[in-house]
Amino acid sequence: MAWGLGALAGDRVDHLVTLSVGHPATFRAGGFEQYEKSWYMLLFQFTGVAEEWLSANGWANFRAWSRHPDADAVIAELEAGSLTPGLNYYPRQPASGDLAALGARAAGDPESDDGRLELW
Repeated sequence: MAWGLGALAGDRVDHLVTLSVGHPATFRAGGFEQYEKSWYMLLFQFTGVAEEWLSANGWANFRAWSRHPDADAVIAELEAGSLTPGLNYYPRQPASGDLAALGARAAGDPESDDGRLELW
């Protein structure tokens, strides 16, 4: 969404920072092969759905998808409570339908009166 805002309303965007995200044009340039490799990103968008799918049938889907050489050790970590926090790395849609946003203003920003970094 941020890339689109910057591209379509550039006159209204002073700065744009994206973290751990490639430019959409680069992603599209990978064609069908890239889309095929990236299907999991859609799955991970929905809280609870990915957890259920990955852990179903004794973690069979996780084993087939990840092809991790030490799947049992990874599964033990996931079962100990790291599955949902790990999936939360991806921007997920909350069950409530409410969306959260993070913004930051650096020192010297005319909208920031005390010069500290602000998060909202």
